[in-house]
Amino acid sequence: MTVKTEKHQWEFRTRFRKNAFGWRSQPAIKRVKEAVKEIKKVAKSNSALAAEGAVLFLERLVPAIQQVDGSSGGMGSAVFGAIKELAPIIANSEADVEKRRQWLDRLWQTYLEDNMGYLDSLGELWGEFCGSQLVAAQWASELIDGTRTAFNDSTGSGFYFKGCNACLSSLYACGKYSTILDLLDSNSRRVELYKTWGVKALAAMGKVDESLTYAQQISDPYNLVNRESLPALCEEILISAGREEEAYRLFGLKANYRQTYLATYKAIAKKYPGIDKNVILQDLINSTPGEEGKWFTSAREAERLDIALELAQTKSSCDPLTLLRTAKKFSKSNPEFALPIALASLRWISMGYGYEISNLDILSAYSTAVSSAESIDKYEETIEEIAEIVKDLPARNLVSRTLTSILHD
Repeated sequence: MTVKTEKHQWEFRTRFRKNAFGWRSQPAIKRVKEAVKEIKKVAKSNSALAAEGAVLFLERLVPAIQQVDGSSGGMGSAVFGAIKELAPIIANSEADVEKRRQWLDRLWQTYLEDNMGYLDSLGELWGEFCGSQLVAAQWASELIDGTRTAFNDSTGSGFYFKGCNACLSSLYACGKYSTILDLLDSNSRRVELYKTWGVKALAAMGKVDESLTYAQQISDPYNLVNRESLPALCEEILISAGREEEAYRLFGLKANYRQTYLATYKAIAKKYPGIDKNVILQDLINSTPGEEGKWFTSAREAERLDIALELAQTKSSCDPLTLLRTAKKFSKSNPEFALPIALASLRWISMGYGYEISNLDILSAYSTAVSSAESIDKYEETIEEIAEIVKDLPARNLVSRTLTSILHD
């Protein structure tokens, strides 16, 4: 069946022309996100047309952004994220073999012409783009000689073949797992960059333990051509094999770190519903000696207020403004918890912690502590405790300057 991809007026087309963007990355990043959104919207009703749009976008992308300053990494991350979102649209499109071959030819030329590395992840996805074992086998056949030559180059002659990743991806897509392992059986240092395909191949053959052993032999797990986290791959293999507890024990923490401590906790708790959340929380706390206090918000979200309180009062610093927000949130519903949290916020501020702390923050922590204390009949001892915090502070300390006169009234 031939699936038609009728003509469509893509808005991104005129925005992505050669040298369309200057050196500033933010305008280009914004346009990339808009283009992805436009293509995904079309994909809801016409997968083939959306795939055509995705191919067109990737063709025009690098020429348009080649003058953008990529030193911050923002541009590269945006392109990588765009490819990740568009890849399933191309891979799963309802297109006939001929149309898919046309797309692949266009993408291949685009891939080869990219001298900036923005489109490197296309190689990893090549087998998926093929859409069938037949097409994948044809591409593997075309690329295997160059790949074999590159991998067998132990002389250091500098021979380079850009199709190595695409070849291995195509072999994986058509089930040629033994061929992948044979290609990787070389002493060439270049092979080391592609050995995650060996891990995948062994796992696909049902050799789970062998795949993990193979992964352990990769000397530099972070210098990977396809940018895939090796711990995340091993974790996925074990989970797919029904060995969830082992996956958590060996790879759960190191494979799921996010930009924030709370996001890390949530990601792991979501991935491992069978693991007690208290166990996950305690394991995370133990994994960062000297930074235990940074898990305060995670403990609060997990409704382990006892652990949260312990973290707030630990020797490892907590962000005082985070503590203050928590104390204010719980001041009426749980003043027994809010009171020591507000006091902890004052202590950390008095020791110089926190960013852009003002006297209003200090007054807020004080009033929250006092109001919580009053509701549980601990006013006098709370005032004494606050006075103890202030007592030995130098006169120029902001907490001392803000609270001394109040405490003496």
